[in-house]
Amino acid sequence: MKPVRRIFVCVMNSGAYGREAAMGVWDYVREHGNWEIQFDGASNHPESRARIRRILREWKADGILGQILHRDLMRMIARLKIPAVSISNSITTALPSVRIDNDNVGRMAAQYFIGRGLRNFAFFGRKEFYHAGERSRGFVAELARAGFACQTLFVGKKETCKDRSITAWLKALPRPIGLLCHDVYDGRDLIDACRILRLRVPDDLAVLAGDNDEIECNMCTPPLSGVVVPFRQIGYRAALLMDGLLAGSPAPIVPEMIKPSLVATRQSTDTLGVADPDLAATIRYIHSKACDGITVHDVVAHACESRRSLERRFMRELGRTPRAEILRTRLEKAKALLCESTLKIADISRASGYGKYVRFARVFKHYTGQTPSEFREQASQK
Repeated sequence: MKPVRRIFVCVMNSGAYGREAAMGVWDYVREHGNWEIQFDGASNHPESRARIRRILREWKADGILGQILHRDLMRMIARLKIPAVSISNSITTALPSVRIDNDNVGRMAAQYFIGRGLRNFAFFGRKEFYHAGERSRGFVAELARAGFACQTLFVGKKETCKDRSITAWLKALPRPIGLLCHDVYDGRDLIDACRILRLRVPDDLAVLAGDNDEIECNMCTPPLSGVVVPFRQIGYRAALLMDGLLAGSPAPIVPEMIKPSLVATRQSTDTLGVADPDLAATIRYIHSKACDGITVHDVVAHACESRRSLERRFMRELGRTPRAEILRTRLEKAKALLCESTLKIADISRASGYGKYVRFARVFKHYTGQTPSEFREQASQK
């Protein structure tokens, strides 16, 4: 029988990342771990440091897992010589880690904006946060690969989105533009600043956050789109890593990186960067009807022009054909249902316009490299 291990789990449960990661740890414990857990949900609060130090000393923890953000806490862990696993995303650390793949967050955001026909792009981030730089580099690199430039602005943590330097930058941006903000909180503040400046979101600025918090995003006007990362999976994988360390496995040299799943589209990016109103109407027709089983023939009939002419216009504006846009729309719908619903996969196949499951599974595996079941499992926790 495995010995009972005392594990201290510390996160910031004021945000979705900390809450979901903690639930991922608990998922692992229920399935595999023989752990006694001491939990702290305010790991970033200055007043929590003394409490955490006291618990580690007096409770005699066998290990610590979580958002280990303070250098003095890292030094104490080193003195105690207990295993530690970090899931911190805003700082670098030599501790064994499970982290968000921020480069891929930026790349997914770039592909998303390009897919909506936008041709102007910007990034906003904070200098103090390591992950902001990683997301910016991925965003800029993916845009450059597609032949686009990006305007970036990094500010200090004390600057607000209503400061003159930031509002002047927003007003000077070309329009329409896709703006990636490094996190949800600044995304909300930027939308507020746009409202004061009478900049329309999403028509002038399509604002996307580099992460996703259902409450924060939906309690914004307009609701804020975000890149979805399986936070719960990060906690689960961190617990698995901790179990290995407790069993004597060597600490990994490089962090385990968890990729984003999809972009949750809300009103802040619900726009098309297509100047031609007739073509924009055709694209919206595809977005509204793709999952009803429409074909390219239906799109051509709706557009009232030849297939060859329509395909040329699509390639010029979006870089893909009407058929590819139908497939892309169905795929994004399927991803969202796999992540956000409990529907059976056969039902998701029908709801996203694929019909038979066999065809859905084949197409999904071709474009994502995973079966629908594998995608859902990865996005949920394990």
